[in-house]
Amino acid sequence: MPLSPYSEITLPPAVQRATESEVKEAGDTQTECEFCKIVEDTSSMRIKLIFEGKPEPEVREVLKSRGFRWAPSQGAWQRQLTANGKYAAEKAIEEIGKLKGERAC
Repeated sequence: MPLSPYSEITLPPAVQRATESEVKEAGDTQTECEFCKIVEDTSSMRIKLIFEGKPEPEVREVLKSRGFRWAPSQGAWQRQLTANGKYAAEKAIEEIGKLKGERAC
């Protein structure tokens, strides 16, 4: 008998995605860099890069190219907190470090 489309299917643990509540339980993390602070805000599901003052135009272009958008209400450059968001933050920090001639975090 074929399965109906309404049958319950249990995915193996490796395939299941973490639920939003599981991610929130992990808590926020903050990392300091030479030129910014990186915040993984699990309550709003955002990864944020916070700079002292306004970044140079070249830095802003790197952030935009990596999918970050300026959030005036947060005072931060942010994007959705996903695996891709974390990867984009890592690569953006590397690129900005090269522009500034400083080491990345």
